[in-house]
Amino acid sequence: MKERAAGNRTQAIMRLLAIILVLVSGVSYLRDRLPRRIPVPLEPLVVASDLKAAASLEAAPGSLRGYDVVLVTLDTTRPDRLGCYGNAASPSPNLDRLAREGVIFSSAIATGTTTLPTHASILTGLYSQHHGARANSLYRLGDEQRTLAEILSDAGYASGAFVSSFVLDDRFGLAQGFDVYDAQVGSSPTHGGFAERKAAQTTDAAVRWLRSRGSEPYFLWVHYYDPHTPYDAPGPFRDAYATGYDAEIASVDNEFGRLLQAINATKRQKTWVVVVGDHGEAFGEHGEWSHGYLLQEATLRIPLVMQANPALGRGLHIDTQVSQVDLMPTILSLLGLDTPDGLDGVSLARAPDSARALLAENAEGWAQFGWARISAIYQRSLKYIDGPAPELYDFARDPLDTNDILAGRSADAATLRRLLREREGPAAQRLPRSSVELGASEMMRLEALGYVGADGVAKTDVGTGANPKAMLPVMVEMQKLMSDYQDQPSLTDWTRLSYLVAGKTLIDSRAELIVQFERLAADHPDFAPVYQYLATSYDEEKRPAEAANARKKFDELTGRN
Repeated sequence: MKERAAGNRTQAIMRLLAIILVLVSGVSYLRDRLPRRIPVPLEPLVVASDLKAAASLEAAPGSLRGYDVVLVTLDTTRPDRLGCYGNAASPSPNLDRLAREGVIFSSAIATGTTTLPTHASILTGLYSQHHGARANSLYRLGDEQRTLAEILSDAGYASGAFVSSFVLDDRFGLAQGFDVYDAQVGSSPTHGGFAERKAAQTTDAAVRWLRSRGSEPYFLWVHYYDPHTPYDAPGPFRDAYATGYDAEIASVDNEFGRLLQAINATKRQKTWVVVVGDHGEAFGEHGEWSHGYLLQEATLRIPLVMQANPALGRGLHIDTQVSQVDLMPTILSLLGLDTPDGLDGVSLARAPDSARALLAENAEGWAQFGWARISAIYQRSLKYIDGPAPELYDFARDPLDTNDILAGRSADAATLRRLLREREGPAAQRLPRSSVELGASEMMRLEALGYVGADGVAKTDVGTGANPKAMLPVMVEMQKLMSDYQDQPSLTDWTRLSYLVAGKTLIDSRAELIVQFERLAADHPDFAPVYQYLATSYDEEKRPAEAANARKKFDELTGRN
């Protein structure tokens, strides 16, 4: 009896230790995962109540003639995470200060949800359907497009650009017109993303260029990529914020402050600073993590702040709906320069027509995987999303696009659909072959990230592909597999033990990752991206025949020739 009792006590102690082990390792696991997967609920934008409401900029055309122009683009930065848009735990004191000293826009909308297309829109005043750089890695801005840098250079401006991601490399066409286009971001892709240069290094390069300026006016573009995944902010910021995303924003804001100090140190009296996001970021809204597949407010709403005291006024709040395509005509108008004909944007020196419509497009799923194209139109308080499963939202009652009202307002949806098709034009319905030439190593690098990196998809009928929203649950599952595999070298021993105790699969080898991808392909045989990842993984494991079969299946599903 004593031996049995002792045995029972031993078993009870072992069970208790196992429970403690699971709890402790679970906390450790969550700590490992939180920087990338913690929910950050989308919040309504709120600006300070003491700012002066205005419908447009308080500046006449030509009133900023001769001003230096500094354009700062914030990659993947959601406005509701910034203090000037209502975040009480602000990671952005420098941008907040600029907003109070200048002009803040609270209804600024991106033209898309990926980096190359939106930056091309900023620099040309055109929607992606019209400028042609419609998807990352596959397209470039054509030489026939006239950029802001080209126009300013012709007007006697020195121009320099300092970008922080391979996706904006000069081969993608945005270098047109710049005297200096610095895209020295290195060759190694980050965990789950393009090769990037950290904000501090980009600021260093931009500051060196600033200090070499002569007396001529200049146009400086600085692009910060850090808020894009992976979240890997420097220690002081990482330790100060609950999420890796906010920590990255804080790190960028710190560098933005250093850039402003360098600008002020030049003691030039006339400088116009424009800060704008390229797109936002989703943390589970509508089932999307990150960005690039849907056209929702979490990824389309962007920050937009300007300051050129005293010329633009101080402490202004503009709630008018504006777009990235408005930046080029606004800058040219206020500098007193002619604006090219045929732009999609308008100058914000005066209030736009209240019935004006704004457009957005997402062609990434179409270009990369043969999914259906989706596009959106905003007019007054309504937003219509066109695609295989159309949606309609009314921001007057639903500012965060959580309640699709299309079923009850089909007439409004039909009107907006007709207007959208009219404004886009027929060319929007066809996706040409890739206009980018990449080397073998670059193509392999892009394929490893899930990009096709080659000819792309050419389909006239944009409605026959899979609905991107329906594909998201499988995409999230596949991304989690990749993340588990990439994270495993840094997992703690406690976390590894928790996997074993919980009976979970530890993806600790490429071979095990392949097994999981094969399972996913068997469960979802029409999900194209998994075959791209399988092909790359088979290549890594020296299994060429299986890699060729996976690529063949991928080509069949995406319609590539």
